[in-house]
Amino acid sequence: MSEADVKSRLRPFGFFFEKSLTDLIKGIRANRDPEAQLRFLQDAIAECRKEVKSRDMDVKTMAVLKLSYLEMYGFDMGWANFHVLEVMSSQKFQQKRVGYLAAIQSFKNDNDVLMLTTNLLKKDINSGKPVEVGVALSGISNVVTPALATDVVEDTIKMLNHSKPYIRKKAVLAMYKIFLKYPEALRTHLPRIFEKLDDPDDSVITATVTVICELSKKTPKMLVSLAPHFYNMLKSSSNNWMLIRLLKLFSNLTAVEPRLKGKLLNPVLELMAKTKASSLVFECVNCLVTGNMIDEDDYQVANLCLEELVQFFKEDDSNLRYVGLLAFLKIGKINPRFITKYSDYILQFLEDDDVTIREKSLELVSGIANEDNCFDVVKKLMVQLVPEDETPDDNIVPRVSTTGPVLSDGYKTNIVHKILQISSQDNYTNIPSFEWYLAVISDLLDLSIINSLDTGENLGEQLRDIAVRVPSVRKDVISTAIKILNGEEVLLKLPRVLKHVIWLTGEYSEYVKTGDVLIQCILIREDRLLQLEPDVLSLYIPAIVKIYNSYVNKDPTYWDVQKSEQITTLTSKIIRFFEKLSNSKHFEIQERSVEFLEFLKLINESIQQHDLNASEPPLFLTSALPSLFDAWELNPISQGSQRRLSPPEFDIDSPIHEDLFDNLDHDTEEEDFEDFEEQLYEDQGNYLEEHTEDVGAHSYASDEVSASKKKERMERLKDDPYYLQSNEAHLISPRLTGASSTTPRSVTPTVEVEDAPKPRRKKNVVILTEEFIGHAGHNDSDAESMRSGRAESTKSSKSSKARKRNILLDSSNLERFDFDKTDVGADEEVDGAAEVAKLRQQLEQHTKKEEPEAEQEEVIVIRKKKKKEKKVDENGNPVEKKKKKKKKVKKEEEGPVDETA
Repeated sequence: MSEADVKSRLRPFGFFFEKSLTDLIKGIRANRDPEAQLRFLQDAIAECRKEVKSRDMDVKTMAVLKLSYLEMYGFDMGWANFHVLEVMSSQKFQQKRVGYLAAIQSFKNDNDVLMLTTNLLKKDINSGKPVEVGVALSGISNVVTPALATDVVEDTIKMLNHSKPYIRKKAVLAMYKIFLKYPEALRTHLPRIFEKLDDPDDSVITATVTVICELSKKTPKMLVSLAPHFYNMLKSSSNNWMLIRLLKLFSNLTAVEPRLKGKLLNPVLELMAKTKASSLVFECVNCLVTGNMIDEDDYQVANLCLEELVQFFKEDDSNLRYVGLLAFLKIGKINPRFITKYSDYILQFLEDDDVTIREKSLELVSGIANEDNCFDVVKKLMVQLVPEDETPDDNIVPRVSTTGPVLSDGYKTNIVHKILQISSQDNYTNIPSFEWYLAVISDLLDLSIINSLDTGENLGEQLRDIAVRVPSVRKDVISTAIKILNGEEVLLKLPRVLKHVIWLTGEYSEYVKTGDVLIQCILIREDRLLQLEPDVLSLYIPAIVKIYNSYVNKDPTYWDVQKSEQITTLTSKIIRFFEKLSNSKHFEIQERSVEFLEFLKLINESIQQHDLNASEPPLFLTSALPSLFDAWELNPISQGSQRRLSPPEFDIDSPIHEDLFDNLDHDTEEEDFEDFEEQLYEDQGNYLEEHTEDVGAHSYASDEVSASKKKERMERLKDDPYYLQSNEAHLISPRLTGASSTTPRSVTPTVEVEDAPKPRRKKNVVILTEEFIGHAGHNDSDAESMRSGRAESTKSSKSSKARKRNILLDSSNLERFDFDKTDVGADEEVDGAAEVAKLRQQLEQHTKKEEPEAEQEEVIVIRKKKKKEKKVDENGNPVEKKKKKKKKVKKEEEGPVDETA
């Protein structure tokens, strides 16, 4: 007798020689070392590979059970699908149950295996044993595919009439999974689901309501007709689970049937008032909010909901507090004024030990912040950014002695964003003063560097917005900006803030007292500047030139040798820096640096050519340079302005100027002649004045000819986009004009720091309003479009999150299903089948009719080819036939025969 035979004979007496699931679990726990545990698991899988091939179903079942457990450790068991199928087909229920458990874990859209499983599932569903029917329905719910759903839907729907409530309940739940994969089943079998609402067993009714509630999320229109029945159930039911599902169901139905809002408001409020279950109270509030039953001015209903939610805050359970904050947030989105009087609770939760509660209360801060509590709110938020080893400033951030939970960088970043949001909302109406707010921004900048937070972009945008909108505090903003530009750590850890800081420093450079010192501080760190991102470094180029412009034109009426040397030295430093940037691989940096580089070289030349004893600087410094920047003052522009501008209509196919190249050649010749003539006049000095009499009439005639030619050329080229007209008013140096110039240096006067009025304590400041481009009537539409765009993006992000959450529950087929076309689709399908059958019959009849006619025509044709001789009498005359009709027919038949012959 072999060893296998001995083991098989001893098993019925309880002697097992293979490892059981208990032994496997004990072995895993005994091997705590990762390497030893991995070796043990690999050995266990190798044993299972041998055991699963055994002919003994007990051994095979235990091997499948162990593989199901190991699958949770990440080991794939797809290779054992056929062995699982064998265990599923066992006659013993204990083995069959193990097989279905393994199938639920391993049959993942494996169509090949499911094709073999279909008959087994149909057999088990129709089994006379309720336990086998139940396990088969559970298996279908987890492994169903579109192809499998079409095969088992009829068998599953029969189980709705099973005598056991256990089976009816499972059948209802299994039908929901079938509907997800095979939405066409809704057309014929959904009424059968509705019938279970009147089932005598409460568990079946609860399962039916659950399925209908889930279907209402995807196809609510088809369930509106059942609203009266659900309403009666809401009024009469005492089962909290049933009531919760009904409230969720009505939340979905009110989205497509607004008339339900008025009908449901009072029953839901009554239910919320009389129940003591926290879960039911939350669902009542959620139904009122998601069902749009609370209007923006409905303070009474909102207060009733909020008073119930406040009771959650008094509980020790952090889950209830979180749920209460979640409902608070939903109500606050309807109207932030609803939650303002509950600000103490929200501020208290900002210091809660649970980080999730802090995050949710942080979202509510925007609704409760106002001018009275903004200072306290900002302090509570900023204290969370201070590390434990740092000593905060008591004026801005209070000292704290207690240690809180470990806060993530994402939460700290949200704190910075929230401080900026509540301070800047409603055009900065919440902040006590701008001086205080600038100090807060400076502290946030330092705290961001300490905590390594990526908030530079937001802080820089806030400084830029203040500088643009509030002219009275621009000097303070520039002082803050200069400190940031001189900071070493900012350049290393928070470089994105420099993008906006350098721009506003250049734009309002008239508030910079010592522009030369600032430029030198910037250029001394040029090695680190060259490592900045291209969009940041490209803004340094015009900003440096703007600061340079304000510095050299601080006193446009004073000029001496010392000032000339200082400006020349500073200009040379800037030129050297721009020469390095001119070789950049980034186009924007290269273009800007080359443009200003050539301009600065012209400035150096004009200074060198300028008279050393002159009392005024060159016009290139006082007039040409400021004209690049001081023509217009920038004002804030409303959002959506670009959308209101209609694009210009261009005809890019037709040439702009047909005679362009001829004119360019002609202009080149004339310009070369004029340049030569000017150079000749400059070299000869007063030669023309001394020899005017000799050239007299000839020069006068040539002047008239050249003037007429020049006038004709200017008329011809005044609309030419490629021709740059010269402005004789702007000359490089007073030497070329023959006299000293008194032209002012700029269109707008320069504001010097020492002459600027000192700001006092903030009482009332002027905040510039946004300018609107286009029609003012489009503002609302633009705002609405932007809001709708944000809503759509939020909605899409939520839907994507939902899809990520429910990875195992794919409802995409049900979302695309159009239930409104139920009857039409069915009729079209029936009509199409009937039409095809009718068409086939017609073709068959037509074929049968055509076959004898074709044979008759063929005989007639043969007769036509073989003509019979006509009978004649003794005299040779043809004998006439008695039947004229036949003769007539014969002639008619012979007619076409002759023609064809």
